Amino acid sequence: MVVLEQYAAPVNVSLKPVYGSPMSPRLYASGVVRAFDCVPESPWISGDSNITIDDRTLRNLVLPTPPWRSLRVDDRGDDVQELQEALRGLGYAIDADGVFGQHSLEAWRAFTNNPKAETAALEDFVWVPSNFVSSKCELILGDSVTGPMSPASGDATVARFSIVGTIPDATSERVVVVGSERVSASGSVISDPSAIATLMEQPVVIAALETEDAAVAATLELVTPVEAARVSAAAIITDGDEVCVAHGATTYGITIIDSALGRTIVTFDGEVPREVDLDRRINRC
Repeated sequence: MVVLEQYAAPVNVSLKPVYGSPMSPRLYASGVVRAFDCVPESPWISGDSNITIDDRTLRNLVLPTPPWRSLRVDDRGDDVQELQEALRGLGYAIDADGVFGQHSLEAWRAFTNNPKAETAALEDFVWVPSNFVSSKCELILGDSVTGPMSPASGDATVARFSIVGTIPDATSERVVVVGSERVSASGSVISDPSAIATLMEQPVVIAALETEDAAVAATLELVTPVEAARVSAAAIITDGDEVCVAHGATTYGITIIDSALGRTIVTFDGEVPREVDLDRRINRC
């Protein structure tokens, strides 16, 4: 009897972490450090302040990419939009349209507590990468600094996971299963930040990263299981490039997708027979 089931075509693989260069906060101002609130293993938060240079208390601003210019009214670009989105996240009511207009300038003046500011100057804030946690504080009170420089540094983080193993049918949508979590995979790499963050919360991943090998056991599965059947290898007929099974005088085209526990997992190209013959009388598809 042929019984169809939902089959996810699991494949055992391992995940190897690839570390990126650690991103650290960037300070652009110059002067003397008058206050420095830095504690190892503590996060730097957007809107907070960790440092005072001369008489200026500089607030942190978390942006996806490091800023590369001071912004003036009518400046446009992706960096403008990132700045606007960061200010909106702190409660400033401005449009994130990529144009640094008067409303954006007013929001910047409020953010920096500088009502006379005519630009969003690099020297007026501290750029902080997302989710930064300090591992080392680079400054002490009384230091003379000339920006740009990093007031604190962090540990290297996992930039992506490489999937090591045989990856069948790269065109099929698959997920990587680690512990209780399923994350999407693109080819042989997991690079989506949210997927990496999810994996980094798994106890099995945390434990693996503390070892020298740092390989994480995982399973690669189809996103959407296919309707498949388990048949004996003795029932399979190979005829050139065609593969089929037979019942009586009728053959049924199949696609072999896996083998498990002495059985071959197949999908039927069309009609599904009630049963297949092990003692084959037909040797051609």
